[in-house]
Amino acid sequence: MNLLINIIIALCLMFGPYVIILIIFKGLRPWLRKWGLIIWVVCIIILFTLNNIYHSHATPERKRRWCEINLGVIWHASENYVKQYNKYPSGFEDALPFLPEDMSNKKYFLICANDTRYDYFLRDKEILNKTPVNDLSYIWLLENYHPDNRLLFPLIADKNGNHKNGRNVLFSNGDIKWLSESEFQDCMKNMPRKSEEQKR
Repeated sequence: MNLLINIIIALCLMFGPYVIILIIFKGLRPWLRKWGLIIWVVCIIILFTLNNIYHSHATPERKRRWCEINLGVIWHASENYVKQYNKYPSGFEDALPFLPEDMSNKKYFLICANDTRYDYFLRDKEILNKTPVNDLSYIWLLENYHPDNRLLFPLIADKNGNHKNGRNVLFSNGDIKWLSESEFQDCMKNMPRKSEEQKR
């Protein structure tokens, strides 16, 4: 059903302006009927092609920046959770309700632009809805570690492989740092692991 609605909306956006031009410019109707639709379709194809080229050639730095924006949004959600419950979320499921309401699917914030499954999830919302939050692009570090009353600690990180030569790591004060894999592992060595009882 959602797919059908999306197709109808796309067709309206693509051909709606052409119909409006036909209505407004009555004197051009014979010419527009003969060539207008062909020219309009060619323009749409060119725009779609340019858009795909732009996204396929997005630089690693730009994708990394998109990822930083996602992490910043998640940090604000976790802060709002802390204000309400006086503790950090135990995972993405807790933080999800506090993400912005203006997105058609809040899980979009949990997909790194450099994740190879990014386009796959964008194409099919149903698959994204059914995918558990922990199977998306980021790791909620407090699921396996605890801050041990520290003022500053890593909260969320890219999954290994999202980016080349490192990860974005979100810290509890909202800072987002780019760490090499060895720097990230060294950072996590200093974080005490939760016991199985604490994970429950």
